[in-house]
Amino acid sequence: MDGQLVYFMQTSRLPSGVCSEIDKIVHQFIWGSTTTTRKTPLVNWDVLCQPIDRVGLDVDRSYNHNTAFLWKYGYALVVMPNAMWIQMLRQKYRMTDLCPESIARSCYSPMWRDLSNTWDLFRMNILWLPSRDVHSRI
Repeated sequence: MDGQLVYFMQTSRLPSGVCSEIDKIVHQFIWGSTTTTRKTPLVNWDVLCQPIDRVGLDVDRSYNHNTAFLWKYGYALVVMPNAMWIQMLRQKYRMTDLCPESIARSCYSPMWRDLSNTWDLFRMNILWLPSRDVHSRI
């Protein structure tokens, strides 16, 4: 993927149509198709997206890739509360709990909006482990 696209995916949720177009371009590349010639796929796309140990090519769907980039910020919000940039975000958006139920706010940046739209799913997929210190770690 192009560097600008990767940067944009890290800070914003791509529309589903854009994700579909990116996946379509990846399909064409893998199958050797062009805009003028279409080749028949020899293997189902879902098979190619499987991990290599399951005989796939471990191709990421762009929607999942985009979500993972956004969750990277969610992870940092929970795990690195003492980092200066995290403290600034937490203060700006009045995030007092370590991992609140919701981070939605009425005034926010596009990145915060996109992160808050995936926050419920993020919270469902984190695992809290007991630790020896006062704070729990992920």
